[in-house]
Amino acid sequence: LQVYNASYISVFGQQNDASGGAALDFDILLEPPNVAHSAFCLLASTGALRLSLFGKDDVTKRPPPMDALTRGILSMQRQDGAFRIEFGCENVYKGVEFYPGEAMVALMEVYNLSASMPGILDDSTRQAILPAMKRAFYFYADFYHQGNVDVNYNIWQVQAFTRLFLALHSNENEQHRNLATLLANYILELCHDIVESRSWKELARGPSFYPNLETVEIACGLDAVAQGICVAQKVSRDMEGKLFWTNAENAVNFLKTVQDQVPPEVTGSGGLGYGGIQVLEQRLDVTGHAISALTKVFQVQDNGTCHHHHHQCPFK
Repeated sequence: LQVYNASYISVFGQQNDASGGAALDFDILLEPPNVAHSAFCLLASTGALRLSLFGKDDVTKRPPPMDALTRGILSMQRQDGAFRIEFGCENVYKGVEFYPGEAMVALMEVYNLSASMPGILDDSTRQAILPAMKRAFYFYADFYHQGNVDVNYNIWQVQAFTRLFLALHSNENEQHRNLATLLANYILELCHDIVESRSWKELARGPSFYPNLETVEIACGLDAVAQGICVAQKVSRDMEGKLFWTNAENAVNFLKTVQDQVPPEVTGSGGLGYGGIQVLEQRLDVTGHAISALTKVFQVQDNGTCHHHHHQCPFK
């Protein structure tokens, strides 16, 4: 965060209004800034704020300009709800499986944190987030139903729209509750895609099929499926909750088996690589998704939403 925090560029909204939005600096990134760079800076910042890692007096440890970065992302949204990806470019389809979902996860994380830390966002910025997310939902759900995306799309869509669902589902407003129902249907549909994919079907067949699997696919998929369990529980879709829970247990067993391939004394023990039970490298993205996924699975179980089987849950 200190490295990226050294310098930012100003970005302008659709009407070139000087909205004071910011993006990360090309000279530091060494590539054109996009909404995902801003998203991960915001996600790292919300994490650091939760852990009280920013110093009040030490200027090298000041938080990034979270309001300006948030406005920078919001300024990239078109009227139809889609997010442009690279600042200064009109393309909304570049990296559509990843970038817009990552941007929306960041918007919701900042929105949620600003409820308890109101100083991180201006009121007007905070009030713009939920309407932006609602518009985005209609665009990205429609894009999904056109059928030209791969399963990576599902993972970030579930991450983003579960957060929106949780913000709306207990709301008194009837429109919000109706939208929450649509969101739940979409999230559960995306999770069904994951557990019905070839890899997850092989995963369900047990350890003899582990050599066929890619760790990246299971770790990332679990990051979404764990949230599917939570949504299924909240809308009383118990059969789906049980189905996703069984798949989550299978995934946890697989990830533990992969971890066990690397002896404790070897550098990288505990991390996860790209593919299967042959651990040839360590990857931060796969390990990060796994940490996120396992944390959620643990929370889902702790909240009593896990339908216990006769055996102990594998990560206990």
